[in-house]
Amino acid sequence: ENPSGRHKPKQVATVSKKPESMAVMQHRTAHNQVCCYLAIVEFTMPGCTPPPVEVIEVHPSGMTSFVYRLKNLSPCYSLEFCSGDSMHIVSGHTDALGLVTNLSTGE
Repeated sequence: ENPSGRHKPKQVATVSKKPESMAVMQHRTAHNQVCCYLAIVEFTMPGCTPPPVEVIEVHPSGMTSFVYRLKNLSPCYSLEFCSGDSMHIVSGHTDALGLVTNLSTGE
């Protein structure tokens, strides 16, 4: 802990990805444990199918699990969770498409 009373950041997990964009949001599990969601989308190689947005649950213990995978019809360059809401992601795409997606329904 530092003088301001805040804990020093520490690495809890490593994910083998090369993100084009990512977003992080605190989340509570069904068992009321605090963890976070890490949303990642990788770079789209020219002429290839756009990779999905993958949402990974990261626990303070370092345990990770893939919890959602969202299909992209066009390359994604921007990700954000909606303010205070870990179940909705805003994504920006290279064809000027902007989407708000509900993770629980995929819509």
